Amino acid sequence: MSEIIYCIDSCSLIGPMNETYPIDVFPGLWENMSSAFAKKIIISSEIVLAELEFQEDEVFKWAKARKEHFLKVDEAVGILSSEISNKYKGLIDPMATRDQADPFLIALAKIKKAKVVTEETWSNNIRKAKIPNACKGEGIDCVNFIQMVKELGWKFT
Repeated sequence: MSEIIYCIDSCSLIGPMNETYPIDVFPGLWENMSSAFAKKIIISSEIVLAELEFQEDEVFKWAKARKEHFLKVDEAVGILSSEISNKYKGLIDPMATRDQADPFLIALAKIKKAKVVTEETWSNNIRKAKIPNACKGEGIDCVNFIQMVKELGWKFT
């Protein structure tokens, strides 16, 4: 049996590191995250890294130091992300001037057969599709940060 892969969204790095589990208080958690990235148990997209760059905070510094683990968008991910954007209206802001990571993240997860990790929650508004909505539609499991930590069996004392 192969190990589960987790494809992590920017909000599942920003919220936990900046608010819930700061790196200076929970260094072991972030050491585990670094190790999981290095082992490709946790992956993400270069578009997520680009989103983090706009924060210019500890999360971006941490992610930038691991930029090789934020996968480049290949042709398959690019094509599938476009299909996902068209299928789930509202997943992205059509007026945005830069790429938005959600469809790329979902496409990467689908191709890699990974679970998506996001802090977003289900939307009942069809015009405001969120990552969990698109994941369900694409047959992709979706968990939040702490669910991922529990599934990985990480414990801290």
